[in-house]
Amino acid sequence: MIFVTVGTTNFPFDRLFRSIDNVLGELKSEAKLVVQSGNSTYKWKYKNIELHSSLNPKQMELLFSKANKIITHAGYGTLFQISNFSKIKPFIVPRLNNFNEHINSHQSDFLDFLNLRPFMKKKFFDQLNAKNVNISLENYLISTSKINNLKAIFFHEKNYNSLLARVDSFIKKL
Repeated sequence: MIFVTVGTTNFPFDRLFRSIDNVLGELKSEAKLVVQSGNSTYKWKYKNIELHSSLNPKQMELLFSKANKIITHAGYGTLFQISNFSKIKPFIVPRLNNFNEHINSHQSDFLDFLNLRPFMKKKFFDQLNAKNVNISLENYLISTSKINNLKAIFFHEKNYNSLLARVDSFIKKL
């Protein structure tokens, strides 16, 4: 089962949905796809799909724990939930302002910030091919699932306060 979650912001994330739809079609996948779609009205071609505009925290926890693959936006709350309930490494695509997917590109800035940290680099997300999300997504879907390191590295108590201070400092520089 592939679980996709994009949060509940008022902005659609059709760029990601279109990529998922195309890649699953190219791979001739028959995997069950469960999508928490938020405000999107994207019309899926993929047939083995279960759509939800929103899910409660318990439903999310269950899906994170059962999924063989997780595709998500770079929302801090979602990443925190994944760190606690998923055994597998997620595929993370930031929402971008230039595609009208959010009010700014803070999700991309956040991932860039994490990539600059030596203790974080490639620990919990693979480098996204920004020019072609489909290539990165296909590689993720056909690869063996990797262990989720979010909790051990990103949300570990020793790193947590330091990371919050660094994120705060980074935001103030913007």
